[in-house]
Amino acid sequence: NGFKTDKVIEEEINLDSEIQNDGAIINTLTITRKHSGGAEKYDYWNRVNTDYLRVYVPLGARLLSASGHTVDVYVPPIDYSAAGFKEDQDVAKIESFLTIDQSSGTHVFEESGKTVFGNWVYVSPGESVAVVYKYLLPFKIDFSSKIKNHGVVVQKQASLNASKFKAAVRFPSAQKIVWSYPDSLAASAKIWEFEDILSADKFFGAVFETGGN
Repeated sequence: NGFKTDKVIEEEINLDSEIQNDGAIINTLTITRKHSGGAEKYDYWNRVNTDYLRVYVPLGARLLSASGHTVDVYVPPIDYSAAGFKEDQDVAKIESFLTIDQSSGTHVFEESGKTVFGNWVYVSPGESVAVVYKYLLPFKIDFSSKIKNHGVVVQKQASLNASKFKAAVRFPSAQKIVWSYPDSLAASAKIWEFEDILSADKFFGAVFETGGN
């Protein structure tokens, strides 16, 4: 029921990664979807964009909060069992572990070795919606080690329009950058910033020491 409106959706993804004093990492991911339809020559591009948005994060990440989505209860249009439909075993396995976050209604499950947050997101023509996920990563940075490294891999969904992507990684104390990738990574003592068009999978990161400029 999305009427092919993804063609007229502009998407921007912002990741703010806050590293705590104990090395724990809290990410705030903001996905802004803007509907540029409304006056298109094709009527189906002037409809509401209906999207079951899924965000794949490292396995074991814990959702802290979610906002901007629409809490929608799915009701099957027919009785699939009575109609003789066969159950897909892969889908059944995923759904068997699905839980619903009580505070936000977010679907939380595992798929392809990742933890997944899923929600319905509706955007009307001429409007934009910002969906925000805040979550705790399942690993920490060991600040007691002299040499440390941290990297971020961003995986693009196949066939999706290229999105604008911006990221900031913030540290609690100054770090001396020993090596970074890519060369365009704006890495200073307390913050790394990365920006690119998500036309393919992206990676950025650095090797660093505590202290220094």
